[in-house]
Amino acid sequence: MENGSGTRRWPAEGRVLRAAIGVLAPVALLFFLGVAWNRSTSAFARVESFSEEIAAAARDAGIDPPLLAALVYVESGGRPSAVSSVGARGLGQLKTAAAEEARAWLGRRPADPPLSPLGSDLEDPSTNLRLAAGYLALLAERFRDPDLALAAYAAGPSVVSSLLQETGGNRAAAVARLRAKTGGAGEYIRRVRSFEERFRERGFPVN
Repeated sequence: MENGSGTRRWPAEGRVLRAAIGVLAPVALLFFLGVAWNRSTSAFARVESFSEEIAAAARDAGIDPPLLAALVYVESGGRPSAVSSVGARGLGQLKTAAAEEARAWLGRRPADPPLSPLGSDLEDPSTNLRLAAGYLALLAERFRDPDLALAAYAAGPSVVSSLLQETGGNRAAAVARLRAKTGGAGEYIRRVRSFEERFRERGFPVN
């Protein structure tokens, strides 16, 4: 477009703008990638700071420590004081009913040496981890599949029970149906399993 003097200005200004965008876009991308990386690595560090408690809780419940670590990573990012919009609390994001069910299950579980008494504060890391591990273990016992246990932990046991009814009790088919869906319990399983492998690669539990 011509200005009053008959010379063209806008194309030149457009070239300047495009050049500026070309310089700033990679900088912005690197900034946001750096923020995401820092959040990810800080969450790993937070979870790994509870390495001893996670390992002990997993051992008492009979599950793998990297699996429990991955669950904690996905549920709370390693924040003991995390509280969800539905009232789930602590590292494993437990609601009161699930915590009490886990407490009863752990109380029935034979242990040598006997388990130490459990507290009631779900924001206490050790208490929350022991109950989260116990709840996941009782779900695995109930549904006889670790992925269905994860789905029940995320979405509730009734969801998994309904799914098993739909598949005629075929657990492999139920897991396949969950994994085929985007979002929901299927995405939860994929995320936990992915981070479980990441924790194994990092040598978790850290000594």
